[in-house]
Order: sequence, then C-alpha cells, then structure tokens
Amino acid sequence: MSAAVYQYEWKTNPTTDFRASIAQNAKVDFDLTLPTTLRGVNGDARGSLRSLTIASIENLAWELWIWTSATHVTLTGTVTAAGTNVLGRWSFASGDGIQDVTGDFIYYIDGLDIPYVDDDKSGKLHMSLVNRSAASKSANDAGAIQIKGRIAQPVY
Repeated sequence: MSAAVYQYEWKTNPTTDFRASIAQNAKVDFDLTLPTTLRGVNGDARGSLRSLTIASIENLAWELWIWTSATHVTLTGTVTAAGTNVLGRWSFASGDGIQDVTGDFIYYIDGLDIPYVDDDKSGKLHMSLVNRSAASKSANDAGAIQIKGRIAQPVY
C-alpha cells in the first residue's frame, strides 16, 4: 500500500517579488516561506517539486534553480570537493511561453520530480531565477513576473 500524498501549491507575489531588472545570465535569489505542514519535526521543509508555472509580462528565456539552503552559490563558481547545494533546475526557452488573453506569457511544466530538502531548517523553498535571454528583464510593473509551483510530500 502506498502512502497518501499532501500537495501544496505555492506562489510568489508579482507586486513585491522579482521587481528588479535582470540582465542576461544574471540571477535573483529568493527564499519563499513554506507552510508548517511541509516542515519536518526539526523545522526543515521537504518534499518534491512536481510542477512549475512562470507568468511573465515579457517573453524571455527563464531558468529556475532550486537549492538546499539560503546559500545560493554562483552559477559560474568552481566545483569543489565539498560539492554544491543545488537540487535541480528547469529551463524554459522564450518560445515556450504561450501568450494568454491578458497578454502575459505563461510557461508551464508538469510531471517534475525534483526532491527538495531545506538543509538550513528555515522552512523555506530556496530558488534562483535566471534570465537566459539576450534582452534584460525590465524592472517593476513592466517586467512583472510570478512563479508558482506544487510540492508533494508523503503523509505517513
């Protein structure tokens, strides 16, 4: 018999999060507080990232990195014996965005299975948004963006 699965949908706030411009190949780190239902007895958040949606005013090539802690390393750093705290990433090409009736570009992937654990026990989902387009992401409302996802966790 398999365990039941608790699913939690999370999202960033486009009026307060990712408001700065982002140049080509630059990243912005973000730590999203998750509900207590996704936290273990020691306070760490854990689960599996199952789906990802990015809603963007601009049609750009987006990449989302998931980390085990708030120590978001540089993406051009040196590989060391200690390893990295990256858990996974997903890339969308600019052509992956479908423009909806409001004019926003929607990027979506389902069926992901990126295991997630919060090693610094802050109860947060640690992520970095990277702009892989030649054009920069605009600041403020002109470059508004929202990231949404679903985390699944077995219930024992």
